[in-house]
Amino acid sequence: MALLCGSLINAVQSYGLLLIVLTSCNPVTANSGYVEKYRSNFLEPTMARLEIAEALGKSANDVLARVPNISRMMSTTYVTLVANIHNRIDNGPARYILYRYFMQSRRWSILKLEATTDNVYSSSNLPPHDILNDLPGVQHLTMLFEKFSAVFGGYSIQDIALLAAIVEDSEARTSEVLLQRAYRDRKISLTDNVSWARVEILLTRFTYIYFGFLHLPRYDSLASYIWMAATAAHGEILDKKKSLFSYSMVKSILEPLQRSYPSWQDVDCLEMKQQLLSMEDETDSGRVRISDFNAHRNRHNRSRFVETIDDLQAVQAIDVSSSEPRVIVSNYISGSHMCSHTNSNFYTFCCIKECDPLMMTLEKAIRSPLATPAEIIHFAETVGTSTVTVPRRLPESLITRLQDMAANNSYGKIPIHSRRFAQFLHHAYPKECSFPSRDYAWAPRNSSAILKNLKPWSQVDMTIKLVEFMKNHVATGDGSIPWIDVDVEIAPAAKIFNFYIRSVFFCIFAWALVIFVTDSLLKLRSAAAFSKSFLLLDHYSRSVINKKHNFY
Repeated sequence: MALLCGSLINAVQSYGLLLIVLTSCNPVTANSGYVEKYRSNFLEPTMARLEIAEALGKSANDVLARVPNISRMMSTTYVTLVANIHNRIDNGPARYILYRYFMQSRRWSILKLEATTDNVYSSSNLPPHDILNDLPGVQHLTMLFEKFSAVFGGYSIQDIALLAAIVEDSEARTSEVLLQRAYRDRKISLTDNVSWARVEILLTRFTYIYFGFLHLPRYDSLASYIWMAATAAHGEILDKKKSLFSYSMVKSILEPLQRSYPSWQDVDCLEMKQQLLSMEDETDSGRVRISDFNAHRNRHNRSRFVETIDDLQAVQAIDVSSSEPRVIVSNYISGSHMCSHTNSNFYTFCCIKECDPLMMTLEKAIRSPLATPAEIIHFAETVGTSTVTVPRRLPESLITRLQDMAANNSYGKIPIHSRRFAQFLHHAYPKECSFPSRDYAWAPRNSSAILKNLKPWSQVDMTIKLVEFMKNHVATGDGSIPWIDVDVEIAPAAKIFNFYIRSVFFCIFAWALVIFVTDSLLKLRSAAAFSKSFLLLDHYSRSVINKKHNFY
């Protein structure tokens, strides 16, 4: 019944959107090639979108070409967030989707999407197009997005994908400027065709300018990354000895090269994770005693694991639910202190969030903002990771937590984009999923300003800070797992309830419409059949009368 109702809703919505398309075609603007392509990709060609497309100017084709693929990547998460009847979502969920997309596809942590205050939702209530204010040449688009969201009351998946495409295109143009600088530094003209050896020199110089010296692999590894990027851009036809490369060919290598950077970052991140897990305590919960954490630093005399208790608190990576504070490995690895800065003031490169693939798997299976405890239990017992072997049996304490979460909601299900559920995921996958903060800061906190002002570490300072920290962050639980019984939802419960109420009413309306149309067609058909029968009878009667009176 639910599937049938959903299919009917989609059909009626598609029919309504088709009417919008047919009635909104403008022969003047339709002459532009990119506007035609824009119309073909989206079923809602509003004037606001047309204005955005026209405001992009020469970059419109490049931007709009990115949108369909970005939409596909975002769709898995989008369908699990509460939207209104027109498939639009509010500021917070829109920012969440953007954050998830950039982290998964490029490992970018957009600074404007990070939590900058004690309450993440003070920044999440900002409109998602606020991120354009930090990008050169696209700030004027914020006014158009503001107009767009105000008129239609939120953002569709195409709107968010368009916003992400504008960001990516802006960064691509910034990268092109840096490549031209590398050409100038090496005294090579942009009109020259260069050998592969010179391409390696140019792209190595570009990489040094873009990333800095501190975050690069060895030169031989970098050369292999550059070659793989060139192969991705131009196929297997390249010959290192014979091929010559124009400036446009070299430029086309930039994006695949930059997309390969996460694999460089992940090598260091996963190595540090393994080192931390080698010190894991006996609970097998992805935690390291603070004494072991400090001893490892002192024993190896390395620059790794140098954080003090203040640092760990700033990145939400300390657990004080037991007698001795412990470092939460998954929080440590995903903290903002692990991110690498580039020449861009717009984003940093961060470690892979191993919980994101798990969330995507769940989102694909559920395709709803809500899930039953049975669905979640099946997911957690059958989906494994490098540290979780399946099939398995969840601990009764976690099953009880799930049932309590469902029982505390009037709709009897669990919001999968909520703090309590993120807390469950952490205990189900402790070495992949972070323990959530009280305010459910799904984006890392921008703690660079805090970390710059920290005093030198001392045992006395640590003890004082721990006492203060434990007073303000007391975790409640059943003695087996730390649990903070506070919930925050990306889409509040009231909106989820309203979403279902709207869906039910719309389903009823859709069925009423189908019944009305069907009944009308049947009546028309019956009337037509009756009319046809009457005409046949009349014709037969006339023929009989004519024959009887010899009218022929």
